[in-house]
Amino acid sequence: MTMRTKLVVLLLGVCLLSNAQPPIQKFWALNQPHYIYMNGSSGWQINNNGNVAPSIVNRVLTLTTSELSQASSAFYKLKMGMRRNFTATFTYTPSDFSYICTSWYGWGGCKTYNYNPADGICFVIQNATTTSLGLHANNLGYQGISPSIAIAINIYGTNGIKFLTNGVITTPYDPVSPVNLASGNPIIFTITYNYSAKTLTVKMDEQSTTNTTTKYFSVDIPSVLGSPLGWVGFTGATGGYWSTQTVSNFVFR
Repeated sequence: MTMRTKLVVLLLGVCLLSNAQPPIQKFWALNQPHYIYMNGSSGWQINNNGNVAPSIVNRVLTLTTSELSQASSAFYKLKMGMRRNFTATFTYTPSDFSYICTSWYGWGGCKTYNYNPADGICFVIQNATTTSLGLHANNLGYQGISPSIAIAINIYGTNGIKFLTNGVITTPYDPVSPVNLASGNPIIFTITYNYSAKTLTVKMDEQSTTNTTTKYFSVDIPSVLGSPLGWVGFTGATGGYWSTQTVSNFVFR
């Protein structure tokens, strides 16, 4: 190779580099698909405020346990492109509920009681930081995370779901009957986003029953996030009452 040929090759390389695409996250912003499978804790940022840390074991994310005043979050560390259609599926299972005694034995023990599960979780897409974590109790670990969108799943009191933005909890929750989110049955959530229609569809299927419910919400996700990219994950909380809350078989595609 002559000196002149080497110079031409060098200049061509410089030109190509100067016009190269920015880092990989920019690539995914251009409507490209990407996938998340919850195969373990690798790739996830896990945060907590309480006496029990959340965990991912055997594709099961445990956000809360049967303890008071917990708040936790888990976000996948790679941002996902939002200028496209996507589907997120997962199974939500609450168990080990707290309870309230309604009558007592003479020696002071609880004779009859009503279960009182609490509090709930959120499926979240946000553009703050992977360490984002809100407050416990009815804040669901989501309060204050902004910019963001969320599907809140509430099991305390009248159970239901709510579409939320920018870390603000609003009530009342939308009823989802005949699905009972606090039944203890696993609930399969299928969340589908149609980017062109700006529509978020949330379908719930209660296992061990034939109960199913679908809700629809209008949202321009990139506009809310202020970015074509967002971190995907979950938050959860307990307060004065509790339950173990898990998310399993999570897939984002």
